[in-house]
Amino acid sequence: MVSGPASRPVVVSFCRISVIRSTVSVGVAFGVLFGRRERASNAASPSTR
Repeated sequence: MVSGPASRPVVVSFCRISVIRSTVSVGVAFGVLFGRRERASNAASPSTR
């Protein structure tokens, strides 16, 4: 990347927002998948109580 004067702050902010959105969406997707797996495994396994 070429480091020059901040002539396009809009592009930089847009890139940052897109990266943050993608990271959050991936994190939520992993959380939902792992959450479902944990719930499924807990429901399938007998309760220890």
